[in-house]
Amino acid sequence: MASLTCNHLTKANAPCQNPITTGSSKCSAGHAIDPSRWSAVDAGFDDAALLDSGTIDMESLLGGFLAPEEDANLALEEADLGALFEDPTMLELFDELFPGYDLPPMDPEYEKNIRDLVSYKVLTFLRDFETRHLMNLDNPDGPLNAKYKNPFLADLGPEMTFQSSVWPSFESGLGSMQQELARQLAWANFEVYGSVDAYICSDQVDFINYMCERYQKGKDLPTAEEYETLRNPEGTPQRLKVTSDLILKHRGTGEYTVIELKSSGNLDTKKAYAEKRSLLTQYCVLSNALSDEEPPISMKFATTYNSFGEHHEWKHTRVKKYFRDEDLLIGKDFWNFVIQHPAGHHVFLSEYRKHKETTKGMMQRLKSAYAG
Repeated sequence: MASLTCNHLTKANAPCQNPITTGSSKCSAGHAIDPSRWSAVDAGFDDAALLDSGTIDMESLLGGFLAPEEDANLALEEADLGALFEDPTMLELFDELFPGYDLPPMDPEYEKNIRDLVSYKVLTFLRDFETRHLMNLDNPDGPLNAKYKNPFLADLGPEMTFQSSVWPSFESGLGSMQQELARQLAWANFEVYGSVDAYICSDQVDFINYMCERYQKGKDLPTAEEYETLRNPEGTPQRLKVTSDLILKHRGTGEYTVIELKSSGNLDTKKAYAEKRSLLTQYCVLSNALSDEEPPISMKFATTYNSFGEHHEWKHTRVKKYFRDEDLLIGKDFWNFVIQHPAGHHVFLSEYRKHKETTKGMMQRLKSAYAG
């Protein structure tokens, strides 16, 4: 049977090497498991065997997790591994070793279309990012060169100054690319809109103000009944056109979803207040533009990734007081919703990761040009 040993560094700067009992989150010496230090070799796997036919010795891998009467020789794609682990650390380990192990297959043509679109958008973004900054290499007011005028950075040397200037620009551009990519991926299953032009009534504005102030004070969470109240406008109407990150109408059910999307994976409390007001305003204007017979409208706050890790709870409690759990689409839940498949996030991310070496090469060329 394959076994795991602890790689925690002791005071003597040597690996602990104590055994890790199957299913435990600690070694026999009490060190917490750090999956970032594991590999298939650590677990005693034979690479050739792993690649051969997709079947592994599940008993060796899972040990005590399987009941004695269960068949220990399970095909990886048939094993319900997700149900065997409650610890997010274990789920992350399995995602690293066996990407997509617990996901249903996607239609091959649909998957190919997604992968082609992701690759095209990523490579186009990398090309344009590099071209833009190389064209500004001799421009003293260019987006990267401007940082070299900051005396608090310039004294650290050209390499540190380059790093501090290029990454905010890269992350911002990457976020914009992801939002555009999400809109294009959604077209397969939704009609996609970026704005709605209708009206909002004075009573709706007053009720939005009342609800947001109440949520801000932490008195209670929003309710479905309150949302429905907003769909019965009274008072003086005022013409209003609102823009949105995503307004989606499902091609099958006709249901609408209004989404505020953030690419940072996070949101501070002040912005949460503004985002909630924005969503409620979009909700009102959209509902006023539709007839009473139109299907329900839902509101979602979404992030392109979970800043706590995809298998971990999103713990921004100060933000969550403005949103019910069903109002959130965090990380993989967002991509799965847009793509309308449980494997959507996996397909999207695995294709994106294929271009990591291209990304590194682009960054290295910029670094050589700007920092020598």
